[in-house]
Amino acid sequence: MYQRLIKNIIYPLSDKLMGLSIHKNLEKNRSAQWYTASELNALQKEKLFAILSHCNNHIPYYQKLFKDYNLDINGDLLNELKKIPILTKKIIKKYLPHDLTDKTRKIFTIEKTSGSSGEQGEFYLDREAFSKIIAAQTLYWEWAGYGFGKRAIQTGINPERGIKKQIKDKLLLIKYLDAFKIDKEIIRKTLNPFRNKKDIFFIGYPSSIYNYAKFAEELGINDVSFKAVISLGDKMFPHYRSLIENKFSTEVFDTYGAAEGLMIAGECTEHKYHILTPHVHIEILDENGETVPDGTLGHVVVTSLDNYLMPLIRYKIGDLAIKSSKMNICKCGRNLPIISKIIGRDTDVLYTPKHKILVVHFFTGIFEHFPEIKQFQVKQLKKGGEIQIRYLKGISFSKNILEIIKNKIYERAEEDFPVHFSNVEEIKPSPSGKPQIIVRAY
Repeated sequence: MYQRLIKNIIYPLSDKLMGLSIHKNLEKNRSAQWYTASELNALQKEKLFAILSHCNNHIPYYQKLFKDYNLDINGDLLNELKKIPILTKKIIKKYLPHDLTDKTRKIFTIEKTSGSSGEQGEFYLDREAFSKIIAAQTLYWEWAGYGFGKRAIQTGINPERGIKKQIKDKLLLIKYLDAFKIDKEIIRKTLNPFRNKKDIFFIGYPSSIYNYAKFAEELGINDVSFKAVISLGDKMFPHYRSLIENKFSTEVFDTYGAAEGLMIAGECTEHKYHILTPHVHIEILDENGETVPDGTLGHVVVTSLDNYLMPLIRYKIGDLAIKSSKMNICKCGRNLPIISKIIGRDTDVLYTPKHKILVVHFFTGIFEHFPEIKQFQVKQLKKGGEIQIRYLKGISFSKNILEIIKNKIYERAEEDFPVHFSNVEEIKPSPSGKPQIIVRAY
């Protein structure tokens, strides 16, 4: 009853009061997710034509670029798009705001990236773009069974809730918490009201939810379960997922987006990451900017199809991923394309002397089996050089564990190279507050 009130009255009314169109766009997304592959391709091409035409008519940076590279708006757009050079944070900083924005549109919100990939960015959204982003996110949350008006715990990096957000939290039955400032006592107080209840959702950063699961285990809290866990804004490592699901008797539904106002993919009931193609166009490219075959690791390059105030055309978000090579329809029934693996930041990889790539999951897949190491961080000073591993001691630590781990690294890498361990008292998170497992000094 209360969910219907939220869906049919409060949600549309809040849109009207704030000049947004989230509800209308969510209805479109609910319909489009079931389109056939040809219908999805047609819709994406239609939206790609619209955003590129807008850039050609209203955005000075792209007007010059399209002319310089002879972009044919009426040609095969997917091929024409490849003519355009990659957009980076450095380029955005150089041309923002005058040459990269539509001056006839009003800024509704400014999104900022943390700079954890090496460079901070600033991005503008108008009401239309903001509405479409929230609608995309909401659809992903619905795949996990969540709907506004259902009880939820949500962690975030901005615990200061203004009056509007406090009202929203009350109406939507959300308990909002700081994602990273947590300890055993905070977790005990947070989880106590939800013990022996079956209808609660947990939404937030994977690293913070993982810490809730770890502390709950240490505290002996065994009677908290969640209807589902929805993760966002951080990497969902396999060992995070395993502990969260086991400890809280739940399923994790991960989402993949970027602070630039991009909701890229979300997990369906089959736990496949579907790309919402009416919202974004995704390319997976190699170091030379060439498209890699499906099933191959590459850099994620995104074209936003919704942000007309500040269009992002072929924007390199700084992540690595693998697009699925399988063309079969997912068992969930959606034809939306699938990302088979999300590696995360392209700075989250190291290189061996023989030029093999070691992604962050390479290390987490080893250390998750060693409770003797409480926390670790891997550092490389130069490409192909020695690897330094800083660690905090865990349960039953002994020095021979380090030799076992080193041999595991060599075994999995199929290569020997210098690996040095250093015991430390603390490993600080990145400036955004998120854990930083890989540190590259080059």
